[in-house]
Amino acid sequence: MHDDDQGQPKAAPATEILTYGEAASYLRYSRSKLERLVQRRRIPSVLVDGRRTFRKSSLEQWLTEKERASMARSRKLEAIA
Repeated sequence: MHDDDQGQPKAAPATEILTYGEAASYLRYSRSKLERLVQRRRIPSVLVDGRRTFRKSSLEQWLTEKERASMARSRKLEAIA
């Protein structure tokens, strides 16, 4: 998010903020799997007014990091073989 004219961070667009159900659907995970990841603090989320929400861009970044780690492990295994 970029700052507005007064130097305050701009709020995320409503379409960027996902509920549990929307985040699970976006990731193609069951809600229970997503809940486990949240409980274990393995996925980015934020508690807002008592409700757990997910920023879509944070989930995309999380997926990219997981993809990079997976590719690095694959390369390492190929080098061993």
